[in-house]
Amino acid sequence: MSVGGTLSVLVGATIAPLQKGLKQAEGVVHNFSGGVSKFLAGPGGIGGAIAGAIGGATVAAGLKIAVDRFKAVEDASTKAAAAITMTGGAAGVSLDQVQASAKALSQQTTIGTASAINMGTALLRSGQLGEGVFDEALTQSANMAAALGMEGPAAAEKLAAALKNPREGYLELAAAGVRFTEEQLKMIPALQAAGDKAGAQNIILQALNAQMGDAAKLA
Repeated sequence: MSVGGTLSVLVGATIAPLQKGLKQAEGVVHNFSGGVSKFLAGPGGIGGAIAGAIGGATVAAGLKIAVDRFKAVEDASTKAAAAITMTGGAAGVSLDQVQASAKALSQQTTIGTASAINMGTALLRSGQLGEGVFDEALTQSANMAAALGMEGPAAAEKLAAALKNPREGYLELAAAGVRFTEEQLKMIPALQAAGDKAGAQNIILQALNAQMGDAAKLA
């Protein structure tokens, strides 16, 4: 499925009704179609941007925000698709899966969908994520961002660097304040030496989860 086609599924409609609304701002209040209403609805979705604008300014301003957000998601998805292609799909996730995970994260936290996709892209670009690691890595990137006061993509890049070579990368996380048990410190290099890099990565993610919990959701 193409990036554009996938995005239609992601947000529930095409961008065309919004673009038309921008051109007809004067009458847009009375001309919302059922399709546009669905497009704007939903927790963590584009509708949140419009709600505030309708209350404090104009529907046209809300539509402008919505179109900008849609374009941001489209641009982020294009970069994610490129990262998947560049790494040969090493992490075992498709663009659809990246978008779905990002959408779910945006609904549960203050992170926007486009930013969440960019976080996923930062994780994928290393080409070193083991299969089955992506979702947890995305979640823990969000927790790191909330707990350490970082931007989401920056936190994802930091975590991706640590996961690229777990037996050395965990030291950077420890320097940032992440605590590891004695058992975890032994298991990380042992698993990597045995060829189970994904297992070593999961130990790091478990340590993050134990320390930071649901920091992103609580934020």
